[in-house]
Amino acid sequence: MGARWDARRRRVVDIARAQRYCNGQPDTKGAPAMGINTPSEIEANLQVGPTDQGMVRIYLVGNGVDLPLDFDPEEAEEIAEELRAAAAQARKITESAKGRRR
Repeated sequence: MGARWDARRRRVVDIARAQRYCNGQPDTKGAPAMGINTPSEIEANLQVGPTDQGMVRIYLVGNGVDLPLDFDPEEAEEIAEELRAAAAQARKITESAKGRRR
C-alpha cells in the first residue's frame, strides 16, 4: 500500500503544481510562474500526426524538452475544438483592438 499511496500523493502534488503554474501563481520553490498571458522567448517545434497505434500524437521539441503527448482520436477532436474556440476568441480580441486604434 505504501508505494501505491506515494504514487497517488505524487500525482496529486504534480496536479496541484500544474494548476498553480497554469493560473500564473509561483510554485513552492519561488520560481516565476508561467501562464497563458506570460510572454516567453522559448522556441519549440510542434508536430501533430497519427501514430501506428491509432493514437494522435502532439510532439513538442525544444530547449531541453522532448515531449510526446498521445491522445485517442476523441480526445484529439476535443483539443481541436478548444483550439478553434481559442482562435476565434483571439481573433475577436485582435479585431476589437484594431477598432480602438482607429
